[in-house]
Amino acid sequence: MPDKKARKKGGGFKEKLNKIRARHQRILAAHEAKLKKTLRRRGWSYRNAILASCFIILALLLIAAVTWQTPQQQNPPLETTGQQPPYSTPLAIYIWPDGRVEPSTAPIVKVEEGYYMFTGNASLPIIVLKDNIVIDGAGLYLLGEDILGSRGMDISYRKNITIINLRIKGFDYGVYLHLTEGSTIS
Repeated sequence: MPDKKARKKGGGFKEKLNKIRARHQRILAAHEAKLKKTLRRRGWSYRNAILASCFIILALLLIAAVTWQTPQQQNPPLETTGQQPPYSTPLAIYIWPDGRVEPSTAPIVKVEEGYYMFTGNASLPIIVLKDNIVIDGAGLYLLGEDILGSRGMDISYRKNITIINLRIKGFDYGVYLHLTEGSTIS
């Protein structure tokens, strides 16, 4: 009987309360341990991501430093300078808007204002930048190397160009006439 009285005085209630507290503390400790483990795992992968990002950035900077070149002076387009590019071997024959023929070794001569004549076979494409002219091939050849997309004579955007007595071989486009007005080929 003293046991019942002791329980009634709170001994039984306090014991239950202590058991509940202990159980809650164990659950809380287990939850905290699980949370710390999860945070440790997340923190490690976050650290790994930062380390990997730093490594990639350093690698890119190293590659950029190795391949860095000082910028070279850019040349203005040929149409604005009126000059042929400074190559050791010319890539084309130009008839400039002022009437000059370049290179000077080209087998084309200016006979008079607006009239040009071949003096020998030409093996370079011709780019015409002058309007209102006659180009006399004198029965000679403009010879290409059968390169895909090559143009024998480019008279794009020109007006009143007459090409007479010229034989053209070895180009994809013998005479390229893009947006050309009033031109004659015979």
